[in-house]
Amino acid sequence: MRAAIAIGSNLGERENHIRSAITGIRKLSAPDQPFLVSRFYVTTPVDCPIGSGDFVNAAVELTPLLTPIDLMRTLKAIEAVMGRPDIRAINGPRPIDLDIIYYGDFETIDPELTLPHPKALIRRFVLAPLADIVPDHIFPGTTRTIRDQLAHLPADNTLRLL
Repeated sequence: MRAAIAIGSNLGERENHIRSAITGIRKLSAPDQPFLVSRFYVTTPVDCPIGSGDFVNAAVELTPLLTPIDLMRTLKAIEAVMGRPDIRAINGPRPIDLDIIYYGDFETIDPELTLPHPKALIRRFVLAPLADIVPDHIFPGTTRTIRDQLAHLPADNTLRLL
């Protein structure tokens, strides 16, 4: 079963944070399976406090060695080690943000984890990196590929290739 993780950083050495997160996430992947990494994008903040810096965003797809909930908890631990504070303003600046976007066809709505990610299909900063690595993937409960979802988003200038 394949899973996708969105990676973002808008504080400090953003590109280095993304690379470090990818290194940590790679350790959670089955070693005999592909580990796909997108290009890096610079994106304007969405739903963030005024004055928040631009993000660097990327995505990976892997075959996880963990259950969805254990994967999410491990990603939160990686965030903590990388300096993401537990208490901060909602969507405030952070050195790293790791979100499971999908985990195979698994669907759940839970206070701790909702899959697939409820806002992924409307966020260019999630879909563009995913389109690099899995353009033909179809989210559970939908009929459009990631490439098609991205093409149907309203045009804007919030994203550029790094």
